[in-house]
Amino acid sequence: MLHIIFVILKILGILILILLSLLLLILLSILFVPVAYRIKGSKNAESGLQGQVILGWMFGLIRVAAAYKDGTSSIKVHLLGISLETYKKIGQKLKRKKKHSKKVVPEGKKTLEESAAEQNPEDILHQSKEEDSRTGEGARDGEEKKSQENEKLSALQLFFQKISRLIGKLIRLPSRIIQRIKKIQLTLRRIYDKIRQWKKFLRDENTKEAFRCLKENAGDLIRHMLPRKVKGYVRYGFDDPALTGQTLGAVSMILPLYKSGFQVIPVFDEEILEGDVLLKGRIFGFVLLKAAWRVYRSQSVKKTIRKFQHKEA
Repeated sequence: MLHIIFVILKILGILILILLSLLLLILLSILFVPVAYRIKGSKNAESGLQGQVILGWMFGLIRVAAAYKDGTSSIKVHLLGISLETYKKIGQKLKRKKKHSKKVVPEGKKTLEESAAEQNPEDILHQSKEEDSRTGEGARDGEEKKSQENEKLSALQLFFQKISRLIGKLIRLPSRIIQRIKKIQLTLRRIYDKIRQWKKFLRDENTKEAFRCLKENAGDLIRHMLPRKVKGYVRYGFDDPALTGQTLGAVSMILPLYKSGFQVIPVFDEEILEGDVLLKGRIFGFVLLKAAWRVYRSQSVKKTIRKFQHKEA
């Protein structure tokens, strides 16, 4: 008996170890297997604007592709190399097979269609006519009663009622105006108090330190997510040649990061925009986790969040 218990415990221990190993493998894959992206776009007089964005993880086991062409966009998702549309078609086929299985109706019980068919059409027509006549008579009686009640009210009574209502409105008008003015004053005071609180909150040294921390980590993330490879060309031009030159100067500061794989061709005598661009890059999960951990561990960020929550409450 003890031998059997030990065997069962051994099997359970092996299963738990396998599950933990799988979880560890998934966690390491999320952290150290990058999400690769590929962005391709082109624009010219013949084909117009076209674009494609592809995201892939685990060497293409999970793949998302978004495309834009001829004014239409599309998104496709692939899992294990199979598109979601294929999975949907398989599911629809299974549902159709279940629907084709016929339901057996017990003997002695009639369906709603059969019971309705057994009724005499003339009886149904007669019943509907009787119901229509009853409703019509009731409506006529109600209209006659309403007309009699309206005739009882004289024109003089209606005139005095209108006068009394107008006088009541005129009496209540000053108090309503005063209430509206008070509400406007309270609203302006609240807005002024909010502005003062926000100024105090933003000028606080702790808040400034928190924003510096967020700015540094955001900069690191942006630098990490920038494309590692850029190819293609862009040919552009504006109405103002000076603006074209200024744009060329700004772009020239970025081009050295990508060596000579990308060309920018300015056109000073024509307004034009065309090109063909290919961007490739990757994003590691551990970099995102590292930035999030830095923000979470920052005391200035924690204090700023607590102050913000207290201020909003």
